[in-house]
Amino acid sequence: MKYQFKFTSLLLALIIALGSFSACAESGNSNDSTEDSGTQAESSTVTDNENAADLSLFPENAFPIFDGKTYAVKVVTSDTASSAERQVAANLRSSLKAQTKLTLNASTDFLAAGESYNSSAYEILIGETKHEEANSVFGSSSFNGYGIKAVGNKIIFYFSTADEGKELVSLFMAAIKSTDKGALWVPSSIKVGKSTSIHHIDVPTYPAQSLTTVDCADDTAMIVASNTTLAKFNEYCATLVASGYTEYSKRDNVGETHFRTYTKGTKALTVYFSNGTKQARIIAGPLKDIPSKNIDQSPAIVEPTLTFVAQSNSVGNGLALIYQLSNGKFIIVDGGYYLSDKIYKELKALQPDASKITIAAWFVSHPHIDHQDTLESFIRQHANEIEIENLFFNYVDADYYDNLTAPDQITDPDAKEGDRVNYFREIISKYLSRSTKIIKPHTGQIYSFGEGAEVEIIWTVEDLLPTALDRINTSSMIIRVTVAGTSTMVLADATGVSKQMMLNMYGSHLESDIVTLAHHGIWIDTPEMYNTVKAPVLLWPANTAGANEGYTHSYSRPAILAALENATDVYLSKGTNNVLKLPYKTVNNKEAFIQENLTSTT
Repeated sequence: MKYQFKFTSLLLALIIALGSFSACAESGNSNDSTEDSGTQAESSTVTDNENAADLSLFPENAFPIFDGKTYAVKVVTSDTASSAERQVAANLRSSLKAQTKLTLNASTDFLAAGESYNSSAYEILIGETKHEEANSVFGSSSFNGYGIKAVGNKIIFYFSTADEGKELVSLFMAAIKSTDKGALWVPSSIKVGKSTSIHHIDVPTYPAQSLTTVDCADDTAMIVASNTTLAKFNEYCATLVASGYTEYSKRDNVGETHFRTYTKGTKALTVYFSNGTKQARIIAGPLKDIPSKNIDQSPAIVEPTLTFVAQSNSVGNGLALIYQLSNGKFIIVDGGYYLSDKIYKELKALQPDASKITIAAWFVSHPHIDHQDTLESFIRQHANEIEIENLFFNYVDADYYDNLTAPDQITDPDAKEGDRVNYFREIISKYLSRSTKIIKPHTGQIYSFGEGAEVEIIWTVEDLLPTALDRINTSSMIIRVTVAGTSTMVLADATGVSKQMMLNMYGSHLESDIVTLAHHGIWIDTPEMYNTVKAPVLLWPANTAGANEGYTHSYSRPAILAALENATDVYLSKGTNNVLKLPYKTVNNKEAFIQENLTSTT
């Protein structure tokens, strides 16, 4: 399988994850007559030019290169560029000149007094320039080999040798498309990248015979050690410290699982062993992804609440939870079917000062439209009005979602499930504020958002890798949100595969005050999950029709009955939003709920 190969070295080879190219805002740049021998010693500040490229000639979701008469971009290198970087810049300009018959403008990142960088200008940055966009690539890439990434209106070439850069130029030129009027552009969904042994981090060899490495995307890689023991895990953790890693956090006996986090420079390791699976996982990625120890100390201004947002589609499926914290900020989980306006209005209604709405964290469980699409439309419409401090999701490479072993029957056989992943990355790259911190959470991490508010990562798709994915729902990230002492186990669309793994890893640690019924109560299984969570409050993400579809079906009914047996209170996502005050106080509405909403099967 393409996601699996044997780990036989003392070094974890670079595994790269490329961001999607995003369509960009307006700005132009002229071509000049500079020859291809290098770059000019001019700043990258763009000035008005009467020959600016006509951006209307390019299709939507395109990064413009040349409009048929004028370049829309220029090449920029560092003022102290290496010979390899200067050579790659010259190679790129020469290649483009061969196709356009015109020479691409070039400059360095040197700024004269009073000048500043223009983030809206389309530029191809060769190597590590002083631009913020380049810093975001070089500063967060733990496993990058060599490749190309788009950040805002910049395309960044990153590499170590002239040969690597030369290959990137060839890949870039091969990816260029043209219109019938001769305009050249790069598709925003393009991925260009290679891994190389030149870039690596030092990771000691785990003491097990069965080791597998996995590309987890987003500059993240994982080693999976199978058939191992707690003693070997502890031995490995001691080896990490001896090799220069610093223990950042430690959680033992979390059910059947033990967690550690280590740091070294700008890199972090999330390491855990579960006696329930007999596996150890070593996840290496950027330091930015682990929980910060700087906790929001904002004072309490409101009474915390949980809003279970009503859905509006025919069966009411779709999951949207809004937690308002005591400091007035919000945590949102998923979002449901196209509920951007509804969630926006709810936030304004809940916040005492509607002009200062802050979403401390938005968690997205998996790439299905009734879970991720509201965020996509929300940031298109309201990104400039509402601050989103953190966005959490754990998606792997799109190809992984295209090779399902048991795809849902409703899935279009000609559609690629991974397209949803690519599109999601595209949208957040294009519309999400640059101030938003994008975090790839890993199992076992706990993120705090102020007094009495935290989110524990229970399970991610990384816990399944390198095993093939059966269906998209199995990839759902499972979290537990605790606000004001009330905990919610958010099962999203978890399937029997992921639920059984969680039971093996955690056992009674899963017990929570509130639980969401997995996959809206339709085609669900594993009654043991609900008997283990033992939640007295059940949130059922469906309307009356959707609830009865699952309740009366022989396959789903055992799990639903288990959830109902443990519950005293039940809520559907129908009609108006359910706003629950936290800490939650039982209202004992189950019997009335059953009589009002569920069809008798006797």
